[in-house]
Amino acid sequence: MTFSVERLVLLQRLYRLLTRTALALGDMTLVESACLALAAQREEGATAAEAAAILRIERAQLDGAVALLEGREQVRWERSSRDRRTFAFRITAKGAEAAAFLDEALAIALINRSRFLTEEGFDRLVGLLHRCFADAEPDGEAYLLPAAALGALGAFGAALAQAGAQRGMPSGQVMTLALLKRAEGPVNVASLAAALDLSLPAVRLQIEGLIEKGLVKPGSSPNEVLLEPSGAQRLEAVLAHEAAGRVRAASAASWACDASRAEAFDELMSLLDYVLDGQAEEAPSVAATPLGATASNRPSALAALYALLARLFSYPERRQAEDHTSVELLRQVRELLEGLGPREGLPVDVAMRFEAWAAKSPTARGRDLRAEFTRLFYGYPRLVPLTGSRWVTQGRTEFSLAHGERAAVGLEYRKLGLKNRPGNGDPFDALVSELDFLSYVTSLEARAFEGGDAGSAREWELLRLDFCAHHFGELASGVAQAITQHSDNAFLALYAWLLDLVADGVA
Repeated sequence: MTFSVERLVLLQRLYRLLTRTALALGDMTLVESACLALAAQREEGATAAEAAAILRIERAQLDGAVALLEGREQVRWERSSRDRRTFAFRITAKGAEAAAFLDEALAIALINRSRFLTEEGFDRLVGLLHRCFADAEPDGEAYLLPAAALGALGAFGAALAQAGAQRGMPSGQVMTLALLKRAEGPVNVASLAAALDLSLPAVRLQIEGLIEKGLVKPGSSPNEVLLEPSGAQRLEAVLAHEAAGRVRAASAASWACDASRAEAFDELMSLLDYVLDGQAEEAPSVAATPLGATASNRPSALAALYALLARLFSYPERRQAEDHTSVELLRQVRELLEGLGPREGLPVDVAMRFEAWAAKSPTARGRDLRAEFTRLFYGYPRLVPLTGSRWVTQGRTEFSLAHGERAAVGLEYRKLGLKNRPGNGDPFDALVSELDFLSYVTSLEARAFEGGDAGSAREWELLRLDFCAHHFGELASGVAQAITQHSDNAFLALYAWLLDLVADGVA
């Protein structure tokens, strides 16, 4: 087991990924997250000395983190059950809720990072982190990452940031130099942005700063950059700094006397290299399928209907609201149902009410639809939640039970190399996201069907049915029933009927 530049880069990338998630969703640093996780994973709590040793952090860091958590009423100090002369910090009900939420958020962050992370790969990653950092499995409720792993990563990231700052190098620039050194040649700026999980403008600013310092230089292409010898020397100085060396030595010492941990660390590095360097493809846009697209077979009609529903359940702009409440929409729905061959036709009362409401002026009916969308889906209290984690209780997968419905749905997307389009901040289990996914899968089924590939068509069909059985079905049925219960809007009555029709994926 060695600490090469490549391995330090992988650890720092994992640290940055988890830190951004903890700050964005839990408003806490990774060290604070580690303290919270430790309290959640040890029913008897932990004394300050025990916690500092387990998390591999300095006592001052621990005291500051626990004080913040205590101020938030997420932990409390009590006399230790093992030694009444000392005090231990224990999790509170509020802290347990925050720890569970953060656990799911970290799972989602890892899944969102790579399309290569399957259920088996995810479980292997968690197992390796336990073997590398934890002295024992948690004795309480199972969590994604062992607290010791969060603490070690937090200590390492903070030490590297301190070392870089004393060499005039923000951590982002240190990572850029390390990635260039690892490549040993020109690197495309877009590849750097993907590896750093940063936007192109942000990476270009990093590179401009490094060019001004004489640490990197432009390549032969305008979009390429090369590491200068001075950049390699500066990187070595940062990594050799006392702060980074101290944390590195502490981890290496524990692994040096434990062959199993050393082996697990080697496996962890290989897995992280595989996971973090994978590039996911974007999911196709729902808007790519016109509302009036002609369906040449039943799967293509179902795919078009999923795409239509994804548009109907997206918050409409004024023009879209007018289109989604017009008689033309009703005509398009009837065409799709005819191609689908549903088990029952469009109910007469639903169609008649829609037509009556559609007789209003475009401005009035669009305004009514947008107002009802806000009241049902975005107001407070939220009358009709549009996420699977609020509805799915039956038939959940083991992964969903262990890490949350949102993470489980995200993993299904990753299996096909899909991720949210830029600018789409919807959670994985949002109704529109799942409709988008089903439209994509069913369109592939239709393409295989049209090409005479019955075997592939059947595989896509089974994937669709399985996704509906474990994830989409309860969400769609729950939303449809809630709309019927809380609204008398004729337009939404049609949307709800269509949603319930396709809930089981069979239609």
